[in-house]
Amino acid sequence: GNSGNWIYHNPKIVDLIERMARIYYPEAIPSYQAEPKRVVFYDQYGISYVLALQYLRALANNGYEVLYLLSDYYTLDDPNSILPEMEAHPNVHVHIVDNKLPLRERMHEIADTTVAYKPAKIFMHVRDCSAFNFAISVIPNCCDVYYINQHDHAFWIKNKRIDYCIPYRAWGATIDIEKRDFKPEQELLVPYYPIIVDHPFQGFPEQVKGKVILFSGGNMFKTYDDENTYWKMVIRILIENPTAVILYAIKGYVNKRQLAAVRELTSDESVLERLIPIGFRTDINEVFKHCDIFLGTCPMS
Repeated sequence: GNSGNWIYHNPKIVDLIERMARIYYPEAIPSYQAEPKRVVFYDQYGISYVLALQYLRALANNGYEVLYLLSDYYTLDDPNSILPEMEAHPNVHVHIVDNKLPLRERMHEIADTTVAYKPAKIFMHVRDCSAFNFAISVIPNCCDVYYINQHDHAFWIKNKRIDYCIPYRAWGATIDIEKRDFKPEQELLVPYYPIIVDHPFQGFPEQVKGKVILFSGGNMFKTYDDENTYWKMVIRILIENPTAVILYAIKGYVNKRQLAAVRELTSDESVLERLIPIGFRTDINEVFKHCDIFLGTCPMS
């Protein structure tokens, strides 16, 4: 799992992407005169529960003109889509690159659209398998490039065009400096501020009534280490506190291997039935309000 990640930067992959980008886009793009208040924002998510919306609101509400480029997205129909808000904002121009286009064509469209806008800054909010990582390799050095580091625990492509990295916690900044070869002056630490969305409370399962409710959650790879520390703690809490239940929120599903790892710690069904997956909750703020104790995951949180 990613809890055992030991590779955070691979210059060979970076060089390979750069060479491929030059093959896909062999002609040199002319330099341009940047417009000081123009920003291009690269996004692969289009949803409110990562880190795009915080930056887009801050930029657009502080007088910047923003070209919001969305490509390589999961879906345009997510209930947490930020597209309606972006399309309604007077300072934001939305450009969606069709996912069905081949990589070469997506890369060309991103690069050409970016340069035509003449930005002074580019913000990257992307994953590794992205046409953005190819496009940024051919864009002339006429603007500063900022990488929003929303997955500091994982491997990602440190493109040579990145001037500044924006982690959301000190741990991410430390990894950037020690493992990704960023200089301290390139690190712009901005603490994570969640988007507050007022979704009505969807309720809890019936079996939590009258119980002490602990809440935890996140991708399960963040909960595994060699000693199984987190899950030993979870099981111990449940064994020693018969009136406690632990609700675990997770996007997607809990697979059989993950369940087996937990069941190895106890065969007592009366304990296991008080460990309750609640899926992905759009009413996450209300979930926090209706719980008694929050239990952070480890070794990653």
